[in-house]
This record gives sequence, structure tokens and C-alpha cells, in this order.
Amino acid sequence: MNPHDDQDDRVSIQAPRVALNSQQALGFSLAIHKLATNAAKYGALSDETDTVAMSWGRNDGAFFFAWNEAGGPAVTIPTRRGFGSRLIERIVASYFEGEAWIELDPAGIRFRLKGAPSDVLVAA
Repeated sequence: MNPHDDQDDRVSIQAPRVALNSQQALGFSLAIHKLATNAAKYGALSDETDTVAMSWGRNDGAFFFAWNEAGGPAVTIPTRRGFGSRLIERIVASYFEGEAWIELDPAGIRFRLKGAPSDVLVAA
């Protein structure tokens, strides 16, 4: 996220150390990259004042990840889902044996991922 965080308070991350296997870590980084790229092109990171909040951890034994954009240009509902959206909702979710979804709220994009944790510990 460093290339997109040109001000100290635009990107916030609240995350403990979590367990991910290599496939989950790859999918997780892919999702973050896709979300950040879209935010920089069209969303909350496309101007100078809006924000992105990320959090992840465990909730009731399951892994969760939340991405929330605030501010940014008004979100318009696309006429079709792009490859990247389908990729992070289906493929990344399958790496976690879970589910993922994008919420297209006019106030900002939100992404949620829930799934099985792993036994391998990685740093936040």
C-alpha cells in the first residue's frame, strides 16, 4: 500500500499477526493489489483527501478481511462485472475455502472476505 499512501492518514491498517498458507497469502496480496489499483484509478485513492481502511484477523475462528473506501467519487453500479472483481470474489475466496463479496455503495467500495485460517504465521 505504500505507493498509494502519499499522506500519513489516507490508508489505515488495523491487523494482528494471522496464519496464512502460501496460497492464501498469494490470494490475499492479489486482492489487496486489485483493490488498491482500482481505488487509485477510480475510487478513494484517485484524489488527495479520501481514505481506505483495511482490517483483518480472526472472528469466531474464521479469517476475515475488510476493505472500506470513504470519500472518493460517487460509486456507480457497472453494467457488467469485470475480470478482477470476479477473480477476487471467486478465486481468492476459494483459497480460503470461504466467501468474498464486493459491496458497491455510492459512498465507497467495500470488500469482505471470510474463510478458514491456516496454521502458518505471517507478520501483519
